[in-house]
Amino acid sequence: MGQHSILPPSSAHIWRYCSGWVQLAQDNPQGETEDTLRGNAIHEIRHLLIDAGMHGGLGPVLRVGDVATNGTVINDEMFECGELAAQIFLKEWQARICGGGAKYGIEHQVQCPGIHPDNYGTPDGWLWAPNDNTLIIDDCKGGHVHVDAHENWQEIDYSSGIVDYLGLTDPNIAVWMRLVQPFSYHSDGPVRTWKTTLGALQRKYWPELSVAAHEAMGPNAQCRTGHQCRRCHVRHVCTAALQCGMELYETTMFPVQSKLPPPALGLQMKIVDRAMEQLKALKTGYEEQVKATIKGGARVPGWCLQPTASREKWQKSQQEVVLMGQLFDVDLKKDDLITPNHARKAGIPDDILAVYSGRTTGLELKPESTDKVRMIFNKEHNNVD
Repeated sequence: MGQHSILPPSSAHIWRYCSGWVQLAQDNPQGETEDTLRGNAIHEIRHLLIDAGMHGGLGPVLRVGDVATNGTVINDEMFECGELAAQIFLKEWQARICGGGAKYGIEHQVQCPGIHPDNYGTPDGWLWAPNDNTLIIDDCKGGHVHVDAHENWQEIDYSSGIVDYLGLTDPNIAVWMRLVQPFSYHSDGPVRTWKTTLGALQRKYWPELSVAAHEAMGPNAQCRTGHQCRRCHVRHVCTAALQCGMELYETTMFPVQSKLPPPALGLQMKIVDRAMEQLKALKTGYEEQVKATIKGGARVPGWCLQPTASREKWQKSQQEVVLMGQLFDVDLKKDDLITPNHARKAGIPDDILAVYSGRTTGLELKPESTDKVRMIFNKEHNNVD
């Protein structure tokens, strides 16, 4: 994908509101995580499926069990996400390509000088259909934390670079910004689209984003807390987030009357709700830092990493599992595949199940026992195993 921008569109939802994020992110670079590796693998699945779909099904694709370029093993969930995103894009492409003049880009890096000279990135995909006077910008999200399509600053940022690349100027052009997010369950479904116009982007959204970008890259950048803290990877070193988190926590600890008038009750609920979100953000940030510290060989008093295992899952294709069950006269497919544990209860031997199923392992952060913590803080660590 090449070098990352210091002012990336993928983080526009943060630096649009918190200009101090850029410097913090430079001082605390984020390495590859399970989430980023998983996301890159999903995008590779999507890219290859789109390319194959445009060539009559010809060309390489990634399936469940295959290994992505970054070494990630493709599981069912990852393939489902990439496949849905590819299908959505191909449907739009097939409906418009016959009209002539349509252009598209898949994982095509764009420069966004209208926002800031240092602003560039790689949108998942875009489709320009001049006959419909419509520009469609796609973004695929494989996470479970909801991302809103409405006024999505990442796609707004990308739209500036795509429009500049295509040389579009007509303010009446329809711009559809679409999010495909199958694992964040929402009443609007897994595919959500915000429809706006080039004129609205030119008048309102790009100028706002440009002002934020120049502030972020200037000497007066400031850290500001808000909803963006939830997805900020440097919140654990952010003074504003730490201070705000403690202030909100202390506010919620003040004793209050058991019965409050409605206005006071509503305000108190807002304070508690915001405090919970802020503390959740701080907690997840600290958890990652503690995990990394322990993995690096250092001790963090009061905490340890313990191995965990997920639920047992099928590791073979559905067809292979069903055929295996038939050998033991067990129907493993009702409306869907039954679980490996149910298959065991139905009579499938453990040694056979070991070939067809398995568990993924990981490390979970856990508090150490009280006695061990006491010994560490009392400098008795030389006696701790």
